[in-house]
Amino acid sequence: MPARLSLRKDNMNDKRNFTFYATPPFATSTNSGRDWAMLQIDHHDLNAAREWFPSAELHRRYRVTIEPETQKRSLNANSYCHKLFDLLAEKLRSDRESVKDIMIERYGKADYIVMRPEAVETLKRSDAFRTVKEMGEVLVNGKTGMQLQCFWHTAQLNSQEFSVLLDGVCSECKEIGIPTLDDAEITALADAWKPKG
Repeated sequence: MPARLSLRKDNMNDKRNFTFYATPPFATSTNSGRDWAMLQIDHHDLNAAREWFPSAELHRRYRVTIEPETQKRSLNANSYCHKLFDLLAEKLRSDRESVKDIMIERYGKADYIVMRPEAVETLKRSDAFRTVKEMGEVLVNGKTGMQLQCFWHTAQLNSQEFSVLLDGVCSECKEIGIPTLDDAEITALADAWKPKG
């Protein structure tokens, strides 16, 4: 499992974080007899590490913090979905929020509710749903109500519901020539999704 390494110079505000793998975790120095750690920097952080380490002054004491890296899979899935929204928006000459609304209305989860017409605008202004569409007036027990189609926020979707959304967004991307991850990677992202709350 990767971990996060933080290095800070004692009396300076120069701090850098790097992802690393301990390989092996600890070994013994034949020169000094002291224990030392061999760290393999993650390739994403190589450039930053190469810039920082040569500037480190020899014989200066450094404060080192090592902690396990928390992998936020749900954010990875969410970030990828929003990346596709951005790519679609660019291709369609639109904006992310408009594209997101369209995709959610096509592939997201919706509830159908009926409420008093005068309360509809209050619901639309609230954050209860991503979007609210008016479907028309209906009679309920002799009273007029407005039927609404209410689309959930992506953060509220469970793994299966998010999978439907992500598959739909990927399909839309492929149709207009936007490359996506392969099916196995998309399935893994959706399966790892955890709704908020």
